[in-house]
Amino acid sequence: MKEQPVFINKDEFPASKFLQNALKEKYSIYNNLKEKLTNEPYNLIYEWRYYKDGKSWLCKIIYKKKTVMWLSVFDGYFKVAFYFSAKLSEGIDKLELDEKIKTDFQKRDFIGKVKPLIINVLEGNQIKDIQEIVLYKKKY
Repeated sequence: MKEQPVFINKDEFPASKFLQNALKEKYSIYNNLKEKLTNEPYNLIYEWRYYKDGKSWLCKIIYKKKTVMWLSVFDGYFKVAFYFSAKLSEGIDKLELDEKIKTDFQKRDFIGKVKPLIINVLEGNQIKDIQEIVLYKKKY
């Protein structure tokens, strides 16, 4: 069975109280990540939108006008997704990341011209990996 995002009601914006209910004890990880990424040196902006094609709310996280990553909420955790061109995907192996992230990324296929790097965020120590990827993505 495919996992289902929590926020599927287009009339229910994923405000803090709903995020807390959905993420449970992982809400503090979400909040910590958001706090770090919206400040220096990242300066990212979180934009929640309802997407009709996926029939759910997604958070597009941007720097200036460039999409850096996507965030989606599931029951008790959240996912972040980055998309890399063939050229940029080669640099992932050189980053200081958890080996599991690198291995999962290597196994993924390209979707059109991009390759997804997806992290199920379950622990606070994953934030450093996300920060590393964000800096890499911002650099290019």
